[in-house]
Amino acid sequence: MMLRAFLFDAGDVLYHRPHKNQFLDPFLHDLGLDANQVDKVAKRELQMRAWCGAIGYADYQTQLLKMFGVPDEHIARGLATLEREEESVEFFDGVRETLHELRARGFLLGVITDTATPERIKMQRFARGGFGDVWSVYVSSCAVGVRKPDSRMYNTALDALNLRADESVFVGHKPRELIGARAVGLKTAAFNYDANAPADIYLEHFSELLNVPAILFPENKSV
Repeated sequence: MMLRAFLFDAGDVLYHRPHKNQFLDPFLHDLGLDANQVDKVAKRELQMRAWCGAIGYADYQTQLLKMFGVPDEHIARGLATLEREEESVEFFDGVRETLHELRARGFLLGVITDTATPERIKMQRFARGGFGDVWSVYVSSCAVGVRKPDSRMYNTALDALNLRADESVFVGHKPRELIGARAVGLKTAAFNYDANAPADIYLEHFSELLNVPAILFPENKSV
């Protein structure tokens, strides 16, 4: 089979947050609050509801701040703080150049992400990274209503591209998302991966994706 598309997880594959909570923690500290004191189970449940689209992005952020104990009169400042936190990302070395080169070689590119963040915000982030215009499909859990490894996440992308699973590679880092990709028939590449992540190929630098077509699809003529 010919390789025709690369499908990517977003966070911790295209970008990461090396200084998590760098704005939130000082904000909470000024109010005499501590993010570590929140009920972690309740926080996770709230996040899962937002990721699956059960609550909107703004409601999610507001409820999260209230969960931390932020008083109503400081919610607006808290929302601005969360916005700064959301955008405090760094892009992995080689992402922009590699994505543009893959696109130039004729491959379709897509994103499959578990997130509560609206698509427009993600696309603005990608644009800041220099690769906002490379995508042929974008699939988010908050729009589909389920998270990876649910097959609907991967199949929504494949259907939009009119491709079979065996014509595409999914690039992820978590075991569950890579297992889900394999279950629908996608080839898998792991980058910035967890120690127990199962994949067909493991990447130490993002630019190694340029070698994937020849390794996983030796008959591919696009390389």
